[in-house]
Amino acid sequence: MLFSANTGMNLGQMLQLPWSGDHEVLKDKLGFKGIKYRAGKREVVFHISSTFYQTFKKFLLLRQYILDALNIHSYPLLFFKITFNQAEPLSMGIAGDLHRRLNVCFGFDLKITTRMWRAYKGDWLIRNTDVATTSIVLQNSPVTVLRHYSEGSKTRNDSQIGSFFDSYKAMIIDIHAKAKSTPVGQCIGSSPAAIGDTPIEPDCRTLEGCLFCKNYKVHPDIEDVHKLISFKYLLKESLILAHSEKHFNEKVLPVLNRVEQVLDVIKSNFNGNIGQLDNIERNVFDREILSEYWQMKLDTLIEIGVFS
Repeated sequence: MLFSANTGMNLGQMLQLPWSGDHEVLKDKLGFKGIKYRAGKREVVFHISSTFYQTFKKFLLLRQYILDALNIHSYPLLFFKITFNQAEPLSMGIAGDLHRRLNVCFGFDLKITTRMWRAYKGDWLIRNTDVATTSIVLQNSPVTVLRHYSEGSKTRNDSQIGSFFDSYKAMIIDIHAKAKSTPVGQCIGSSPAAIGDTPIEPDCRTLEGCLFCKNYKVHPDIEDVHKLISFKYLLKESLILAHSEKHFNEKVLPVLNRVEQVLDVIKSNFNGNIGQLDNIERNVFDREILSEYWQMKLDTLIEIGVFS
C-alpha cells in the first residue's frame, strides 16, 4: 500500500509487476528514481520518489528474507502473499484485506483504496511537476494524463490529503439514515450545494449534477451499486451520441470518472461478499439487467431506435 501511495500505479498493473532481482537505479527525473530491470525478454522500468527509495530497499530485503525462509529460490512477481508456505499472487482485494486487519488490530476504520491513492497522486503530480513526469510515474500517456488529471491544477489551494479522503468517507451513509432515493444513489438535501471546483455544476434537475453535489450520498449496498453500474452502462452505450470529442471529454468523461470513484468508495465499505458486486457488473454489461429506472430508460431508447 505504501508503494501504491508513492507511485499511484494502477492496482492490476502493480500486482503483475515482474521482478528479476537484478536491477539498476536510474536518476533520470528530478526527485524520482527509475528502477530498471529485465523480466523475461522485456525491459521494465517504474519510478518511485527518491525519498521512498530507502524504504523500497528495505522491502526488497524483507522480500528475500521471506523467500529464503521458505526455501523458495525466486518468485517472478514483485509482490506476493504466502499461503501454506507457498508464494502466490496477490488478489485485487488486497486493499480491503489490509483495511480489515487495521480495523481488527488497531480500530483504524478509514478505508483508502489504491484507486483513491492514484487519484490523489495524479492530482499532486500535475500540480507539483509537469505532464511528462506525471505520465512517467503513473505509467500513462501524456494524452491520458491531460484527459483525466488536468482538473488537479484547479485544486491548488486544497492540498490537504485529509480533506481529500474525508470527502470520500462522508459520501457513505447508513441505510437507516434519512435520505431520498434517487436513480444514482441517495440525496439528503433539497437544493444543490457545490463540493468545490468540479467539472460539472451541481444541479437537482440532472443526475449528472446530482453526482457532484454535497448532498449526494450512497448506501454501501447492492442496490446503489446496481443503480450506478446501470447508469455507467447507459453512459458508455450513449458515447455514439456525443457531439464531438471535446463534448465527450468535458461532459461525459468527468461523469464516468465520478461514477467509478463512487463505486470504489462503496466497494471499500461493503461488508458482504465482494463477488456479489462483480456479479452485478456482469449482469448489467453482459445480460442488460439494469436497475428499474435505467432499464426503463434503456427500453425507451431501444423502442425509439437510438439503440439497436
